[in-house]
Amino acid sequence: DVNIWKDTSDSNILMDPQTNGIKAGTLNRLVARLTSPTEHDITFLKTFLMTFHSFTTPEKLLSKLRERFNTPVDLDTNQSVTIKLRVGNVIKKWFEDYYYDLSDDLIVGVKNFLQEIESNSELKSMETLHLNLSKVFNKAIRYKKDPELAAQRIGSFTNKIPPEPKVNIKIIFSPNLNLLDIDEEELARQISLVDFNTYSQIRPSELLNLSWSKPKLKHRAPNVLKLIAILNSYSMWVATSILKSVRIKERVKIMARFIRIAEHTRILKNFNATFAILAGLNLSSVFRLKFTKKELPPRSIQVLQDLEREMSTDSSFKTYREIIASLDPPCIPYLGVYLTDLTFIDENPDITSNLINFAKRKLVYNVICKVLQCQNPCYDLHPVYQITSQLSKLPPLDESELYTISLLREPRKAERHDLLSQ
Repeated sequence: DVNIWKDTSDSNILMDPQTNGIKAGTLNRLVARLTSPTEHDITFLKTFLMTFHSFTTPEKLLSKLRERFNTPVDLDTNQSVTIKLRVGNVIKKWFEDYYYDLSDDLIVGVKNFLQEIESNSELKSMETLHLNLSKVFNKAIRYKKDPELAAQRIGSFTNKIPPEPKVNIKIIFSPNLNLLDIDEEELARQISLVDFNTYSQIRPSELLNLSWSKPKLKHRAPNVLKLIAILNSYSMWVATSILKSVRIKERVKIMARFIRIAEHTRILKNFNATFAILAGLNLSSVFRLKFTKKELPPRSIQVLQDLEREMSTDSSFKTYREIIASLDPPCIPYLGVYLTDLTFIDENPDITSNLINFAKRKLVYNVICKVLQCQNPCYDLHPVYQITSQLSKLPPLDESELYTISLLREPRKAERHDLLSQ
């Protein structure tokens, strides 16, 4: 492993002549650029801190920053002090934004580094750096130990007065509560609270290296996988609820109800749930129910068409992307769009000419920012435990069972009058 101060070869860094940004480099050269006494690129810093897990470890990064802090004795004093301060500012920003990177080994490393700074504290600037870093470090440790405290740090609200829940007191406490007896708008609110609780906990590192799709890396993406599971459970719940009904009139009623729920999740800007409900209506077992669909009220058909147009996959979700780009939070993006984007980006090599492909990390950074931009503020809504607890344990059937039931509900050669006489 080459010391950072000895890695000076021009072949170890590849610059973009148009933007003066880094296209690729060794870890040494990336860290040197990060702590340059003359270059102050905040986007480069943010990109690096968000994506470095894809090419090194926190412990390795800290050791390189400590190497950089120990400037050569023959370096100009002013330049040396500037570099030391830049190293301190990188570490400060790192633990302000990514306190959860603190492992036991890293905590030991940072404590040793703080002692190192203290031994340089004959300079006023080093004394101030030691004080500021110690504050950030101690706060990061508190957040690491107490996730609820950390959640309060980022969880702000819109400061609107939450609406009163639309619940019927007679049924809400029933042990046999049926979610489809709940007012559609209120059900959409509670769905959005459940979804936001998981969405707001997604960390950038969960979206690196396609962790959610690789068996050996899935443990790195718990909240991404949980949100995908929630989406799938809603889709199967939609299909199960519709197909459970033997009579066509009841199926029409339930289908129309889910379309209204999707309309309300869209108003709440919960695109994840909206897409999930549409996906449930488009499962083959439901999609083939042509007679049930024909009985839907005109308004339900119109709302469904509008939602399908907005969430259309055409031109890589062009309409959805335009809509969400114009909205203010709180909202919940449809995760699938961005997971697909990241999958395409991943086709680029991680290493190019034996250098870390940083241009690829810039593309990844831009997508992750879009995923996480709505994590603050939260929805100003009252949770209703009786509803949210049921949403977490929906009892759907699997697709093969659903298709078998679908053929019973509308046999292949059935006529409309056969079904309406049920």
